Amino acid sequence: MKVAETIWVNDGYIWPDKRCRMWLSVRSGSIFERSNIPLSTWLHLMFPWATQISGSKISWLTSLSKPTVIRALRSICSNKILNAEIKLGGVGKTVEIDKSKFGAKRKYKRGRVSEGPWVFGVVERESQRVPVFRVPDRTGETLVHRLITTHILPGTITDLL
Repeated sequence: MKVAETIWVNDGYIWPDKRCRMWLSVRSGSIFERSNIPLSTWLHLMFPWATQISGSKISWLTSLSKPTVIRALRSICSNKILNAEIKLGGVGKTVEIDKSKFGAKRKYKRGRVSEGPWVFGVVERESQRVPVFRVPDRTGETLVHRLITTHILPGTITDLL
């Protein structure tokens, strides 16, 4: 693979992709693809964060604003969570599954019905792990296909609340 220098991309390096006959940035396909922050700054941002230095100190060290630092670190965390393979349960283990709708709160049964998202929560009793999943609807198909078959291991005892 041949890496070439250029002024057309943020970090100054591109490489050829022979499948589509195009030159791609070294960021292509990563969490840094849409970021305007240079990769060197990302590294200076992530190391102090991994060593539990506060966002204020990181923003001072990197000369980035605090909201930029928080947004960058949040994107790393959310990407890790969204791409994680969460598997709960197993033979002899019990999980509880429940659903809830979030949105505008009605008081005294007055006002509009909530238009917020449906959220399914799963609690593994033995380990007390509690992942929460946002889903478009609460149909059985969504529950079985998107939640149970993807995130619950075979042989698990399920308790639908």
